[in-house]
Amino acid sequence: MPLLSVENFDADVQLGLWRMDETDFSSDILSGNPPLRSAVLSCASRKRRAEITAVHSLLHAMTSDRSLFIGHTPEGRPFITGSDMLVSVSHTDGYAALMLSHAKNVAVDIEYVSDRVERIAGRFMRDDETATCTLSRLIHWCVKETVYKYFSGQNLGYHDIRLHAFRLSKEGSVIADNLRDSTESAVAYRVRDGYVLTYMFG
Repeated sequence: MPLLSVENFDADVQLGLWRMDETDFSSDILSGNPPLRSAVLSCASRKRRAEITAVHSLLHAMTSDRSLFIGHTPEGRPFITGSDMLVSVSHTDGYAALMLSHAKNVAVDIEYVSDRVERIAGRFMRDDETATCTLSRLIHWCVKETVYKYFSGQNLGYHDIRLHAFRLSKEGSVIADNLRDSTESAVAYRVRDGYVLTYMFG
């Protein structure tokens, strides 16, 4: 399970990406981290164990602190126990992504590229949004997931978020309206061979 990248956007914001393989598991990561050991060993699903392991391997690589553990609030928001860092977590088939900051709100989403998004497009696409291909719809999905996480305290629905039209490319940004509080935000996106990654911070 290799580290793919760690990027520093400024002195306080990091984005990390990890290549995940559910058949590749080392118990070394569990040493000296009882909460992580308990979380991993309590999972019956090999896939879920791989996700937890990959996310924490990435966290430890980004912070050089193997004692850190990511818990979740009753509402499902992630937090790092014993740390003031803000964290956003995402994983999909083959990849895990993390954003970290001590002072800024962060949000990240990653999804593998497939046509499965076509089956659920009606759940998240608004009538006043345009997506002419599978990849465009996948970016819509990822951007809305990112905005939902960023404004997690508002419990937004997908139709509370409206994306402006954008030109599809390998990298770019999309303006998203939060219709709940009448604000707009820029969400960065990247399209790679295996996945779409979106993120925002501020």
